[in-house]
Amino acid sequence: MKKLWLIVFLTALFLLPAPAEEGMYLLDRLPMEKLKALGLKMSADEIYHPERPSISDAVIIVDGGGTGAFVSASGLILTNHHVAYGALQKVSTPGNNYIEDGFYASTPQEEIPSPNSKIQVLLGFEDVTPAIMAGISDQMDPVKRNQKIQRNILALTKKTEAQPAVDRVDIVAMFSGKYYQMYKYKEIKDIRIVYAPPASIGIYGGDIDNWMWPRHTGDFTFLRAYVTPDGTGAEYSEENVPFIPKKHLPISIRPIHEGDLNFIMGHPGSTQRYRSSHSARYNMKYSYPDVIATFRDLIGIIETSSEGNKEIEIKYIGLHRGLNNSMKNRQGMLDGFNKLGLLQSKLELEAEITDFISRHPRLIPEYGTVIDDLGELYRPMEKTSKRDTYFNYLRFAGVISNAITCYRWSLEKTKPELEREPGFDDDSIQRMKESLPIRYRNMVPEVDARFLQYFLSRLAELPAGIQYPAIMDIYRDQGDKGQAISTFVEKLYAKTRVKNLEDYQKMLNLSTRELRELKDPAIEFACRLYPSIRESELEAKRFNGAVSKLRPRYAEVVAIYRLYKDHSRLPSLKVLQNAVTRLYPDATFTQRFTYGTIEGYSPADAVTYLWKTTLAGVAEKHTGKDPFNAPDRLLELHRKQQYGPYADPQTGEMIVNFLHTTDITGGNSGSPVINARGEYIGIAFDGNYEAMTSDWLYDPDLTRTISCDARYILFIVDQFSDATNLLQELDIRQ
Repeated sequence: MKKLWLIVFLTALFLLPAPAEEGMYLLDRLPMEKLKALGLKMSADEIYHPERPSISDAVIIVDGGGTGAFVSASGLILTNHHVAYGALQKVSTPGNNYIEDGFYASTPQEEIPSPNSKIQVLLGFEDVTPAIMAGISDQMDPVKRNQKIQRNILALTKKTEAQPAVDRVDIVAMFSGKYYQMYKYKEIKDIRIVYAPPASIGIYGGDIDNWMWPRHTGDFTFLRAYVTPDGTGAEYSEENVPFIPKKHLPISIRPIHEGDLNFIMGHPGSTQRYRSSHSARYNMKYSYPDVIATFRDLIGIIETSSEGNKEIEIKYIGLHRGLNNSMKNRQGMLDGFNKLGLLQSKLELEAEITDFISRHPRLIPEYGTVIDDLGELYRPMEKTSKRDTYFNYLRFAGVISNAITCYRWSLEKTKPELEREPGFDDDSIQRMKESLPIRYRNMVPEVDARFLQYFLSRLAELPAGIQYPAIMDIYRDQGDKGQAISTFVEKLYAKTRVKNLEDYQKMLNLSTRELRELKDPAIEFACRLYPSIRESELEAKRFNGAVSKLRPRYAEVVAIYRLYKDHSRLPSLKVLQNAVTRLYPDATFTQRFTYGTIEGYSPADAVTYLWKTTLAGVAEKHTGKDPFNAPDRLLELHRKQQYGPYADPQTGEMIVNFLHTTDITGGNSGSPVINARGEYIGIAFDGNYEAMTSDWLYDPDLTRTISCDARYILFIVDQFSDATNLLQELDIRQ
């Protein structure tokens, strides 16, 4: 019965309409009939309109990896503490540790500029498929196909970014290349920290509670966006003024209840719901286990290196948390894959599709081999998974990563811009240069050297047939591989000037010949690695070029099967091929809409989780030791039940976090949770461990979003911090 249910559920993914709470909807394709039936008190134009102010205008990208929302007419932004973690880390020192102690600017003059922090405000989006697919045919060599698509993307990006009002462009493939959309953004580069709770609130529970329920975390921070007086998104200046958004969200302190409709607008990063069994198998058997093991080892290096050293701890605290978060996420994926039998269910679904194709012979030319062809693409990757993982994450060794970038840039800058490799256009290099001061500030050479030694040692353990020559040269003819690698790393870091910011900035201006003449050991190693890098990139281009043809066809045939499996006669091929466009695409870090209701869940037999947690749970978890070391002031407020107007009026409880059935993933962190009236009621910050496989499969019984109640945010700002100026700026609805 379990297998049968999964097969039905997997195929139901491709039905329209989708299950009530599933779907990361494009902004111009909102399921308004369902929303109105559930009690939505707004029109579609109030949620998204391409010209008039709408809720979409209040939702932004924060620091290139999370979501935030404007909550005042003066550019005030509410996002997650963990999204703003990098901003706090950049300005923290052992003497002024804003991550640990929190921060409040009671006046604009006290707001702290965060170097190299940025936000993007969506200006609009459009279909650009004809421009991206110009000159593309299915008969093209996969490498040339991939290169042509990338060059078309870069050309259109450059052309659009030349428009006066557009600062950034992101062109994304929907359904892995079925069609392409272009998103245009205004970029604001002067971001200042206004308020952050102490870590004992903002990350209460730490990595232990991460991805878990019950949760008791005040995961929020306030930032502010500044622009020049004429509205340009320039770097920090004392003359800059607060940005005035087209729309900001009011915050509700009305009670929320189980079953209430709510929706989220944010930037989900990436999902794989339209992937084949071959993709699922590769990730389950190879990629996820390799990444988990690698991240666990890197975490160990950071913890050993920072033990007793607060300065190193602060410099690597963001990376440490990020690695822990990603490692736990992938472990949850593996657990979910096994529990749900996801791979076997996909295989059974594909067997049914194969039978369906055989019963409709005119589908054979287009779809007859697509499943097997995808398998052929993944087979070589299985042999090199470990090597590829180690080589890809070699970038964590900053000195070598920077040396490789420098050497590559010396080669790429001699080419016309549109012929360069991705990431080496002028704008990308300029953004890289702007980030260097922060990257170097947070790099400790001794820790960096341990990262490099780790990766070289792991690569040296692989079979000789898949090793890269530049790695083998380190220990070739040496009796002890480990000692040879250790000596190599020690000499490299002792002599390289890449570890010095000023020297590296000068190197970026040199030609390839001038770089080689420096005889710098890091640059020389990057030069020796270059053929292997090119080989690795060529393999990726072959895969990406081929898969960009196959994945859209795979999504098409699954949709066709589900919609027409009981039909004896099928419509035209053109109608069939467009069936997939009736679905929502996988996440692409573009703004999406998802809706649901406030609900708990039952993860196992005799286990039921309520939809909310309260401040009483914070006190119950309190041990006096990190990560369950609640502030004395917070515990005192709980003892006295001093909650102000933010307590639940029926129970008197101070609700901290709540669960709801909205469909999110990484990138949604910091997304506003909005009620039927368009008011801010919470901030999304996590998902539950039992449903980490929602990136592959949304399970309505298990998939939940974990959000921090807006009333708890206001309670902390008001009762805990007495941040009255900040409170007065907000539009609070009672």
